[in-house]
Amino acid sequence: MLFRSKSMSDYSGDVFLVVMENGITFLGKPTVLEEPMIGDADCLMKETFMVVGDDSMEIKDRLVKYPNQTLSRNKEFRLHSDKILTIVEPSNQLLSEYLVANSD
Repeated sequence: MLFRSKSMSDYSGDVFLVVMENGITFLGKPTVLEEPMIGDADCLMKETFMVVGDDSMEIKDRLVKYPNQTLSRNKEFRLHSDKILTIVEPSNQLLSEYLVANSD
């Protein structure tokens, strides 16, 4: 499959794996924030899970709601797009588990 170059706004609303420079991987819906203040985070993550563990684990066990609802009332968070290493489409199996986990 060939990919065309995308701007951050092309990812808004769909479910993607967002891999950060520090190795953390999020699965959720990135949305570009229009005209953020200088220095402010410019990407809003909605309905997000952190992908943890390794390939030896069941996919459903690798999805951890983020931010953790016992620690924070927030259901979405912002990040700086310049800290994103890459954005990729999730596998069908991962997307299916995400949709199940997100319906709880």
